Amino acid sequence: MRVLKNNGIETITGHAQFVDQHTLEIGQQTIEAQNVIIATGLRPRILDIKGKDFLQTSNEFLDLDEMPESITILGGGYVAFELAGIASSAGAKVTLIHHNNRPLKAFPEKLVQTLCDQLSENGVEIILDQEITEIQKDSASYRVIGNDFDKKTDMVFAAVGRIANVDQLGLDQIGVEYSSKGVKVNEHLQSDVSHFYAVGDSAASPVPKLTPVAGFEANYVVDQILGDHKEISYPLVPTIIFSLPKLSQVGVTSQQAEEDTDRYQVKTVNMEEWITYKRQHEKQPLVQLVTDKRQDKVVGAVCLSMEADEMINYLSLLIKHGYSAKDIGETPFNYPTIASDIQYLY
Repeated sequence: MRVLKNNGIETITGHAQFVDQHTLEIGQQTIEAQNVIIATGLRPRILDIKGKDFLQTSNEFLDLDEMPESITILGGGYVAFELAGIASSAGAKVTLIHHNNRPLKAFPEKLVQTLCDQLSENGVEIILDQEITEIQKDSASYRVIGNDFDKKTDMVFAAVGRIANVDQLGLDQIGVEYSSKGVKVNEHLQSDVSHFYAVGDSAASPVPKLTPVAGFEANYVVDQILGDHKEISYPLVPTIIFSLPKLSQVGVTSQQAEEDTDRYQVKTVNMEEWITYKRQHEKQPLVQLVTDKRQDKVVGAVCLSMEADEMINYLSLLIKHGYSAKDIGETPFNYPTIASDIQYLY
């Protein structure tokens, strides 16, 4: 708040609702604006099942004073796997339940399976193809119930996606179209009402909902309002799951590569015997590279290791600037480091 105030930005606390296309009401206060930027974030989605009031979310998880002896996590996406890793590290007995057999479907299946195997080795029970229909509360615990399934646990967390916080702003009455994914926007991040913009988690834009993306979109919209009317062009956006180990991805995916095998080649490298990983006793650290055969350049990468966040940042730069294997080979790095490993990948 101090930073905002020091930059001349007024902060008003309360529930906001639009009364017309230029007027916003916050409690008893009314303000008018020539341009509006909606950046109201996301909230966790709750499963619509019997006993849903007993479900908690990542919000409550991160507010825990101490970790319970056992927890059950419903979901198969980023948040579910991150919470599972945190809880397991804290000593809890963790069960992760997903309704189908393909968790983390945006990532290559082989690397996802390796992640699941490593979590299982760390004590996380992963149950796939299990639909949960009810949560019941016992005296001091809960029961997670599905078809031919009944599990007792200390706490149950829903990690089944998130909903954009745009449905209670009064957008219906001013002609701004939206869905659970956010405000519908065009290539200028404008809504149906041209002076209404949406960024980050609040925009139904075709990019991952990540902090760096929100900042990029915010800067873009400010430039739009100030008169720069070019369409938005997104840079390479890496994504990551901070689990045990980390799983990160950037660029052309293996799924996209498999749809055009004449152009792309996919290879997977096991780095278990490399000194960077051997000295830390990492099991099956993997990198998967997608190469454009026409240009002989890497255009996509996936990393699975405890150093995946650092490795993917290096690879993002190399992909963005079109480095070839020859370029990498002619570039000396400190050894042994994550950076020096890259020349062995290309």
